[in-house]
Amino acid sequence: MASDTHTSASAEGTQQDKGSPVRASLLVRTAADFERNRGHNLLGQPQWPLWKTLLTFVGLSLVMYMVCAAETSFNQIIGNIKKEFGTDVFAQWMSASFLLTCVMVQPIWVKLAERFGRQWPLFISTLIFMLFSVMVAASKDMVVMCVGRAFQGVGGAGMMPLSLVVLTDILTPGQRGFYMGLLGAVIILGKWTGPIVGAAFLERSTWRWVGYMNLPIGAVALAILCFTLRDLPTPPGRIGRKIREFDYLGTVFWLGGSLMILLALSWGGNEHPWSSVFIACLFAFGLVAILIFGVIEGKFAKWPIIPLRLLVQPRVLLTIVVSFFIGICMYGMIMFVPIYYVMVLADGALDSTKRILWCVLGGCIGAIVAGSLVSIRGRVFYREWAVFGAALMAIGYGLMYTWPRDPAESAKHAGFQVLVGLGLGFCMQQVLLASQAGLPANEISTVTTLIDYARTLGGMIGLVVGEVILKEKMFATVQESLSFLPGIPSLEGQDVVVLQSYAPLLSKMPSISEPIYKGVVNALRLVFVVDVPFAAMACLLCLFIGSIPLHHILPVNNAEEVPKGLVDLHGEEEAYVASAERRVMSISEFQQDQAKLVRFRSPGDTDYERNRVYNLLGQAQWTLGKAVLTFVGLSLVMFMVCGAETMFNVILDDLKRDFDTEIFAQWLAVSFLLPCVMLQPIWVKLAEKFGRQWPLFSSILIFMAFSTMVGASNSMIALCVGRALQGVGGAGMMPLALVVLTDVMTPDQRGVFMGGLGAVTILATWASPVIGAALFAGGGWRWVGYMNLPIGAVALAILYFTLRDLPTPPGRVVRKLREFDYLGTVFWLGGSTMILLALSWGGNEHPWGSSVIVCLFVFGFVVIAGFGVIEGRFAKWPIIPLHLLARARTLLTIVASFFIGLCMYGMVIFVPMYYQMILGQKSLPAVRHIMWFTLGGCLGSIVAGSLVSFRGRVYYREWAVFGTALMTVGYVLMYTWPRDPMETTKHAGFQVITGLGLGFCMQQVLLASQAGLPANEISTVTTLIDYARTLGGMIGLVVGEVILKERLAITVRESFSAFLDFMPAGGAGQESVAIGSLSPLISLLPQSMSEPLYLGIVKALHLVFVVDVPFAGLACIMCLFIANVPLHHILPVSSTEEIPEGLADVYRDESRLSLVNENTWEMEQIR
Repeated sequence: MASDTHTSASAEGTQQDKGSPVRASLLVRTAADFERNRGHNLLGQPQWPLWKTLLTFVGLSLVMYMVCAAETSFNQIIGNIKKEFGTDVFAQWMSASFLLTCVMVQPIWVKLAERFGRQWPLFISTLIFMLFSVMVAASKDMVVMCVGRAFQGVGGAGMMPLSLVVLTDILTPGQRGFYMGLLGAVIILGKWTGPIVGAAFLERSTWRWVGYMNLPIGAVALAILCFTLRDLPTPPGRIGRKIREFDYLGTVFWLGGSLMILLALSWGGNEHPWSSVFIACLFAFGLVAILIFGVIEGKFAKWPIIPLRLLVQPRVLLTIVVSFFIGICMYGMIMFVPIYYVMVLADGALDSTKRILWCVLGGCIGAIVAGSLVSIRGRVFYREWAVFGAALMAIGYGLMYTWPRDPAESAKHAGFQVLVGLGLGFCMQQVLLASQAGLPANEISTVTTLIDYARTLGGMIGLVVGEVILKEKMFATVQESLSFLPGIPSLEGQDVVVLQSYAPLLSKMPSISEPIYKGVVNALRLVFVVDVPFAAMACLLCLFIGSIPLHHILPVNNAEEVPKGLVDLHGEEEAYVASAERRVMSISEFQQDQAKLVRFRSPGDTDYERNRVYNLLGQAQWTLGKAVLTFVGLSLVMFMVCGAETMFNVILDDLKRDFDTEIFAQWLAVSFLLPCVMLQPIWVKLAEKFGRQWPLFSSILIFMAFSTMVGASNSMIALCVGRALQGVGGAGMMPLALVVLTDVMTPDQRGVFMGGLGAVTILATWASPVIGAALFAGGGWRWVGYMNLPIGAVALAILYFTLRDLPTPPGRVVRKLREFDYLGTVFWLGGSTMILLALSWGGNEHPWGSSVIVCLFVFGFVVIAGFGVIEGRFAKWPIIPLHLLARARTLLTIVASFFIGLCMYGMVIFVPMYYQMILGQKSLPAVRHIMWFTLGGCLGSIVAGSLVSFRGRVYYREWAVFGTALMTVGYVLMYTWPRDPMETTKHAGFQVITGLGLGFCMQQVLLASQAGLPANEISTVTTLIDYARTLGGMIGLVVGEVILKERLAITVRESFSAFLDFMPAGGAGQESVAIGSLSPLISLLPQSMSEPLYLGIVKALHLVFVVDVPFAGLACIMCLFIANVPLHHILPVSSTEEIPEGLADVYRDESRLSLVNENTWEMEQIR
């Protein structure tokens, strides 16, 4: 070791041999080490002199001020610049172009700084910013200006995080709180003074000085920093090697995914409607690219841009989420309060911005006070300051809901601003300090960047949410009130800032201005109250941040990334991040525990081979008759629930006529899907705690009971309620059928029977609409519900007989009930309900861009984030153990299943519409046409399941890759779907190819997810795979309907405007299936009128199918990275309390041991 105070592992009772690797400390081990950190910075240097520290801080503050001011400097003067250039084209990009690049390039700059040292990336980014500030100032047209702003943002993306990183590096822990508080005050001051500086230059000289002023400021900053940072150490290593090993592939996917998502946020509601296909595709493909980026970072990148291991650390994840929420609330005051003064007092840009001085003063005071008092008498209080600040911010935004209409009530205006500002100042930098405590020294820079990135991204999303609300609530009021005036342009697609042009007009027309002023105040109140739950969630999450001293730094885990000064402070290259679950044990301790070790690791071992003829319950292989009988019972269960999903799809219009109402009609399918999707993990957790039989039997009985209610319904409301409660039972039936089949079959049997169950799933998805249409045609649709009674009774009888001897997990029922994760259940159900309602209501009950849908999505994800915190930190038996999602293999198969689900229903739901519209067929004949797809799917599933294991090797990866590739080809061919319904060969062939692809891959991904898992985690992962596939199918339906509504309904109305009286109420707002009611009308038209519509139908379906191509292609790419682990290679169980007694003989203990060297073993507790 490099330090005498450092104690090797041998000092703890372990004898090291010469030549064996020396391991660094698990933690800072002695009081001397602990105290030494208090007087050293992260570079291993003693505390800098005060003059040098202050000078460096001034330089970094100038850098931070430039970039923060540049974010907001054009916000209040966009209208004037538009007038000067004489164009509105690209005007809204003036701010967006800067923010886009400034947000998405941040992690790249910091990774460069980690590899090449801090100085040059900081200096280069500052020079880039200065250079393109000149381009902005000298611009002669709007396009050049926006390009300059974008490249200015590239420089700003390095300046902002690197200022925080360098300040963190050079300060000792005792200094960090105070200077971080001061820098927080600079950030708040910069964001506020940016608009003031811009407006002041415009009024007194020219706006171009907004760009030119960065030259002298930047020159001073560079001169200071070149002097003070010249002796910063540089990470060792050859530059050529560093350049060669840089994560170029990850960079491409990160920039591509971030760009698409940020463009969607910027264009939504401006360039394109939120509900447009363009925005939906940007979001979808952006998220897909980010997921691929995650796979690259987790599996391939040697020096990842964002190490995924950081995101699974509860403390880091907690502070990132908190920073995101704080960012959402950060801009509400700065951006939207000036609108009040512009509209009500007709203030200019400069005067309106000055009026938020109280918020800025509160923020600066709060940041400085909290930073100064973060550490008192050796204790840290960043948690207390963060909680107090977030609570104060929530109270402040709550009071802002009572914002007075009268501008003369200046005391309230100022008081509310001070409260919000103080809250922001107290918490903003304290969360950053909390994220840095207790981290390995070389990870602090990355986490600091993630905190800043999350805050900036949250601010951008907060602006989008605020603008959506303002446009929906305020624009309509202004437009309606001024509609009698000639020449008033439409506000649709305009930016909120455009409202300032109406202020002079309103001040001269008091008779009409009052309702507009009230509308302005009410809209702003709604903007502010939306921030309350985010601030409250930030406050709640801050409660769970532990107070670790800032000088309690873990050892580094990658010495190549770290300056040499760190080696002396934190140990050798072999140092690693320790956690409470790891300990080093001596050889004698190992010999004592050796009997508990699960020893099988390679083919040929007795235990390993034994697994081939034992199921997961520790039982010998069942007889063929019993196995087949159990499969039949589970297949009936799966057929019922899969059939119920699509049974009513093709007879919805007929049911509307039968009940003579359209109220609640669209809920007929949704009411079943909502509980069926969101309750799946709850049922499986009950089965893990109480055994498989009774949850499965109970869910079947619930399904049967409410199937009777569905059959007996005399109104649409009763029918929807019955369907919802039927879905509660279905939520248990679907995953538990898969779980039980996995449990009772040996690994060699599992492929065949899983393939058969996959065929049943595909068959039921097709057959149920056929059955529903046939029953309705025969006059008895109520048998759609009643038929489940005999099927369910047979399934129950079979399963009760074959599953009666399944073991039950040990433990008292009362204890299990007491330890059940009730809080996690509430958060999961609440978040899932909001997200699924948003998916269901979007485009039907409410427009996609409406505040209702936006708030449902936002609050749903917030609650799910809270669920993640609960599961990760508090739940003893979590509903969804988060450590599963940190495993690359599990995450890979879940994402692949989600993509497969997206493509699964396209054929079943949308192809029958072609036959209904083109041939005017009824529901039953139209559904029969997709028989070829079903046959291909069933055949593919059975063949792949039967051949998944051959001569001792498994081939589920090959089948999954081949299947997804075939599905991709099938959907590409579907893009050439012929207009002529007589080309039956092509129609059938395209369906068979797509169906075969789905059958080959669907169950193979499930099998891949189960291989190599601890036995007691297989049921949870099986459920997650099924959940991802079902959720993907639901989203796929939504995307398909959005495309059809936008393309097809517009075509209908434009082509046949004379027949508007025959259109269904709501037109394009109806579900896509309602368009089928037009087929009788179209068939009566002459060919010259009907042909354009038929072509429109085919083109719309082409677009629906081609959207599935990238998802199927991505699933194929994901499957390439799935390793072929034998199904009978099962890891030791991770918690013996959850496992039936039959497992005890096969899996002996809940720990794994691995050799460190010949005398030392390391035990890792699995969680």
